[in-house]
Amino acid sequence: MTDSEPMLRFADPVRRFLLLSLLLALPATAAFVVLLVAGVLPATTALVSLVLVQLAVAGLVALLHRDVVAISRYVEALLDETPPHVPRPFTQVGQAIVVAIARLHRVDQKRRRSVQRQLDATAQLIDSLSDPMLLIDAQRRVVRANAAAVAMFGARAQSRDLAETVRHPELLRAVDAVLTGDGPRTVEFTRPVPIEQVLQAHVQAYDGNPLLVVDGGDDVAGTATDLRSVVVTLHDITTIRRSEQMRADFVANASHELRTPLSTLMGFIETLRGPARDDPDAR
Repeated sequence: MTDSEPMLRFADPVRRFLLLSLLLALPATAAFVVLLVAGVLPATTALVSLVLVQLAVAGLVALLHRDVVAISRYVEALLDETPPHVPRPFTQVGQAIVVAIARLHRVDQKRRRSVQRQLDATAQLIDSLSDPMLLIDAQRRVVRANAAAVAMFGARAQSRDLAETVRHPELLRAVDAVLTGDGPRTVEFTRPVPIEQVLQAHVQAYDGNPLLVVDGGDDVAGTATDLRSVVVTLHDITTIRRSEQMRADFVANASHELRTPLSTLMGFIETLRGPARDDPDAR
């Protein structure tokens, strides 16, 4: 921002100030004219007095204009987050405005530091989770991925469509359904590479601002705050499914291995209960 922009921005108020000053000087001008016409004051005295009044008004306006420009540059420096030069206005009103702005800036900086600490703590908490977590915006783009998700899908997963990272139709349909207003959904899918994994995905709506959880506050996806977003939490249930499969295989193998000797025993029992009931030699 150039130095002339604050002056241009405050040009209209200064013009109004000049007009008001001229209007305020009109009664004095009229009074001098009346006194001059009535012969109370000599022409030279009236003219000099009128010039002095106009100069006083012009000087006051100049000082006020200087204060307005200095305050405007001070505010612009605060908005640009550059080290500002604290002005020293001539008028008491300008000094009071500068003090109020400085106090407001200090309060704002304190609140921003507090919010940033909370965001950092939240980011550390999310990254400490062992389960991968993805924050998806309304356009189904990955806005935020915690450390576990980055380890699983890579850092490039962020700011890209979820379909480019997880190519599973059921999960994509669940995300689309929650984005359109449905309740939470849970789906299971298999991730074949690099090692086959069975993942359970829990998809639920996130009502907060997705930009608040982006590292450094960067607008990765340009998501509007009023659009819905979802959180996808992935849980590795490979061990559970393998244990269930091992149990099923054990039961099947045990049943198969026991079926032959049990069949033989059942045949002997039927013989003893049947034809060999009264035959000692056969028994």
